[in-house]
Amino acid sequence: MTSIGTTAEQAEWMSDKVRSALLARTKTGAFATAIPVAGHTIVGREVDKEDGVTVVSGVYSYVQRIILHVTTPDT
Repeated sequence: MTSIGTTAEQAEWMSDKVRSALLARTKTGAFATAIPVAGHTIVGREVDKEDGVTVVSGVYSYVQRIILHVTTPDT
């Protein structure tokens, strides 16, 4: 995921929103945001890499890589 903004603060704010949306859990322990993957079940998620804020031509970006751990259903 790449979050962008016109300031470093905006890019960081958006990256926080992405991280929260993808990794937040409910009180029961389920992920707060479902990510449907046809034929698979997501059993875990984690941040693999965060590059932090960079700026090119006045555009600030914050790169994050999220890993999804999946399993296939029993057949």
